[in-house]
Amino acid sequence: MRHIGYDSPIRDNESKSMNQKQQEKLVALVEHLRTLGTIAVGFSGGVDSTFLAAVCSRELPQASMLIHLTTPLIGTPEQASFEASASSFGI
Repeated sequence: MRHIGYDSPIRDNESKSMNQKQQEKLVALVEHLRTLGTIAVGFSGGVDSTFLAAVCSRELPQASMLIHLTTPLIGTPEQASFEASASSFGI
């Protein structure tokens, strides 16, 4: 059994929500992220950056940070959504 994240063990022959190919890709991503050292995620709050932030927060919380640029074009609801998401990752 390999362990991905703090509370999500992935067993080689068992899958509940991910198929084997997705599991292999997640393991490969985590292994690659570990080779990078410190990671800065450009966090927009979209699906891609949210997924990467979640993986980093579980696997490399001490070596990860989120970067988000605030502009006058970003409204209050979007900023509040970003802040809520970012705080849930703890990085």
